Amino acid sequence: MMINPTKKKKIQAIQEKLLDLYIIEADPANWTSVEQIRDDLLQEVNSGKLKLDQVDRELKKRLASFNLWEKKNANATMAMLCRVNTFFAQVEGNGTPADEEDDEATRKEIARMEKQAKKQLRLVKPRMANSRD
Repeated sequence: MMINPTKKKKIQAIQEKLLDLYIIEADPANWTSVEQIRDDLLQEVNSGKLKLDQVDRELKKRLASFNLWEKKNANATMAMLCRVNTFFAQVEGNGTPADEEDDEATRKEIARMEKQAKKQLRLVKPRMANSRD
C-alpha cells in the first residue's frame, strides 16, 4: 500500500501535535487538584451560583470524578496516536504497489483518521493554551 507524500506529511504533522498534547495531558501536574476544586466551589458560593448547604454534596460529586476526565483525555490522545503509528507501520511495511481499490481504501482511512484527530485536537486545544500560560 502506497501513501501520497502530501497526505503522509499532513498525518505526520497531526502525529506530532498529538504527541505534544499527550505530554501535556499525561502530566499529573496539569490535572485538577483538590485545592482547585475547593477554590472553584468557594467562588461559586461567593458569586451566589451555589448555596452553602449545597457545597458538601457538590464537593462529593466533583471529587468522585476527580482527575477522571484528565486521564480519559490522555488515554484517548494516546489511543489516537497509536492508531496513526500502527497505520504507518502497516503502510511502511508493505512496499508493493497498491491497486486502485487499495488506494481508495487508504484515502478513506486517512481522511477518517485526519477527521478524528482534528476533532480530538479541537476538543483539547483550549486546554493546551491554558497549560502554556
